[in-house]
Amino acid sequence: MNGPFFELIPEDNGQKLLMEVLGFRKCNFAMGISIVLSKIEKDFKNRFAIGVVDDDKFKSGHFYKYTEKIAETNRLIQLRKPNTKHFLIVIQPAFERWVWEQAIQKEISPSKYTFHDFDIFCRATKNDFLRNNHHVRRFLTDIYHSQSPGFVTMATWIEKLYEKHF
Repeated sequence: MNGPFFELIPEDNGQKLLMEVLGFRKCNFAMGISIVLSKIEKDFKNRFAIGVVDDDKFKSGHFYKYTEKIAETNRLIQLRKPNTKHFLIVIQPAFERWVWEQAIQKEISPSKYTFHDFDIFCRATKNDFLRNNHHVRRFLTDIYHSQSPGFVTMATWIEKLYEKHF
């Protein structure tokens, strides 16, 4: 698919980089689940939008408006706010753990990318300059190329939503 993908709104730098790796370049961005949901409510009031968020302990009030479960698989949940074109893809439990599990599932060793333990990977994904971190980018790219079920599901859901609404 060709971009830009302004209607796609990941909640942090790690998710934004993942969107790029999955082929969704020039997507929007909002730091935190409450800001993603507010941005969808305000900037995409009567238009199509997809938020990509972690399954955090804290969820803003807007989150609970997404009551229509479309699908759930590979530790991802696709939700829709009824009577709107607003969708959420919820990563369980959170981006870093989900990516780590996808790598292990496909027998990709995180240490090959300098992530000798989970905490090192987490710190790398929280860096403001993550986009320039070639280790994280290569790690995500290799997981994607291995056809990790979660990465394939995420890409397929986004593609299908775009096809349906454009």
